[in-house]
Amino acid sequence: MDKLPNWMFTKEILVSSENELNIETVSSLTLHGVKISQVPQSEPVSNINIFEASGTNIEEIYNVVFPIVQKIVKEWVVPPIVGTTMSLFKIHMKEQIKQYKLSVYRWERVVVSNTNTKRAVLVNVSSSTKGFAISYVCRKNGLPLISSQHGVTLEISKEHGRIPITFNNTASDILLSYNSKIINLKKENKIFNKINKIIGKKKNTLLFGVTYKENVDDIRNSPALNIIKKIRKVNTKVNIFDPINDNFNNINIKDLREKKFDLLVVFVNHDWLKKNSINYKKKIIL
Repeated sequence: MDKLPNWMFTKEILVSSENELNIETVSSLTLHGVKISQVPQSEPVSNINIFEASGTNIEEIYNVVFPIVQKIVKEWVVPPIVGTTMSLFKIHMKEQIKQYKLSVYRWERVVVSNTNTKRAVLVNVSSSTKGFAISYVCRKNGLPLISSQHGVTLEISKEHGRIPITFNNTASDILLSYNSKIINLKKENKIFNKINKIIGKKKNTLLFGVTYKENVDDIRNSPALNIIKKIRKVNTKVNIFDPINDNFNNINIKDLREKKFDLLVVFVNHDWLKKNSINYKKKIIL
């Protein structure tokens, strides 16, 4: 794509880092005619004193934060090494500010190099030192900054805490994050479409079980209940019955035993079914 002339594109995404979600995102955008440009992780910088060029005075910054940091250090570190700890902090602070300034310097050159297309920046994590530098340059130049959750596989994403995501959301304009509920929603929609098609115009259909799992009355996060509610919206004549949680039942136990159903759909296979009989022509267990 880099070999294609710029005049062919009206939109461009600058990508500085990759992860699973970034790759999926840019792949989709490419199919919609968006130019994807990979920004080098590092670019040679001349022997310029980045602090002098930006007017940054490390001593002034250190003097401002010194009382705050020292107070915290004294609470956690034994007295003989407080001075050493503060010296290490100063070195680390200088290195982080240098990294921030270098990132700002590099990204400002990238951002102003082309102003003929609508651009946005896609990064992996915007709450890092480099991420905050990119965020600063983007806001300064009016470019949207999009960040994505690092490690979007199901196993990793479930372990993500709220604090990192909050930082990313603060530094960026848009945060792409894995939502585990999407997986459940896809499964529910698939089952709904299947069952709704089978039900068709059958007059006597019984949907059995609304709870979260077998032999409990808890309906919180119940996929069965979510699907049944969707079916109910398009087919108001279906019968709903759960022997353990009767809050959604629209048929009583007497009518249940006397009726013959064209279709019995078992969402939650309670033990009650083993001890009681239901008259039906066709049965589906999900």
